Amino acid sequence: MYLYDIHAVFDTLECISEELNSFDIYSVSYIFYTHFHPDHTMDCRIIEEIREEKADKLDPIIVNHPKSGIDISFNKRTPILNLFEQAGYRTLNSDETIKGNDILVMQITLDNKFACGYLIEKNNKKLFYCPCHAMHIPKNMDVLKKLMLCC
Repeated sequence: MYLYDIHAVFDTLECISEELNSFDIYSVSYIFYTHFHPDHTMDCRIIEEIREEKADKLDPIIVNHPKSGIDISFNKRTPILNLFEQAGYRTLNSDETIKGNDILVMQITLDNKFACGYLIEKNNKKLFYCPCHAMHIPKNMDVLKKLMLCC
């Protein structure tokens, strides 16, 4: 999923580069990960692809992740996102809320404590993005009670 208002990608599925190119999308400011299974992180190298061409003209991509942590590694010793941070390509973020261009993106930790969903709000309209682990959506959160959840 791509959110045009803030140039955000939700999870980096295996073909995300091709998908973005097919829609002429060349700007990514945020990546929001819901959890760290390979089917959601496979194309994390999009960070490198986007930043490498215009490294001197772009701010680092802000990578938001579940509070449970992040571990996308080439091997057990070399987390890829650390390499991207050292190159100035990205900044790691675990803030619960991101605001920009009249958009609010709030991270909601799921009951399994492993994954999260994202509540996206604009002009009093709300969408809850939770592609997996929907059976663990917190049922007692006031912020989610008024939403019609569809997963």
